[in-house]
Amino acid sequence: MKISTAIIICMAICAACSEPQKPTKKEKTVKTEKTKSDKKDGVSTKQASPSEKTDEKDSPTVYKEALKAEIKDVCAKLPVKVEEGVTVENFTVEGNDAVYYYMCEEPKVNMDAVAQAKPKMKEGTRESLKTTHDPETIHLLRMLKGGQMGLIFRYKGTKSGKAVDVVFSPAEIMELN
Repeated sequence: MKISTAIIICMAICAACSEPQKPTKKEKTVKTEKTKSDKKDGVSTKQASPSEKTDEKDSPTVYKEALKAEIKDVCAKLPVKVEEGVTVENFTVEGNDAVYYYMCEEPKVNMDAVAQAKPKMKEGTRESLKTTHDPETIHLLRMLKGGQMGLIFRYKGTKSGKAVDVVFSPAEIMELN
């Protein structure tokens, strides 16, 4: 199984991922009004400025929820055949990880060979992710970093049910790019 093919499909699947939308003019106005001082009965009731409080838009929960919404769009385009005998069936968030599900048609794909190749697959994937110039993949990595999430590529045999996970922890994701 070619690892570069697996990465290419990840890039293609993430093509549906787009940058978070910028606030509308109305939303900007409301936010500005909330940060201004209001005077009631001669007492200032100034709200905390953006620099005085935690910026909610940068919280890991916001990134994770945005990623979940984008994944729904990606899943609408699945399944996608990666190569002979390998198909991406699903992309989801499980716990603190984004998980790609690859179904490997046995016996075309030998799951024991996949398990043996796991270290090479991980290193090849890491190098591809570190050096990518693909905007969609860069966006996915940014979302994972912001959400402090990991990334798993799960290869599962159709007959044996045997699964091989290529796992990137949140710390490993932070080291990319």
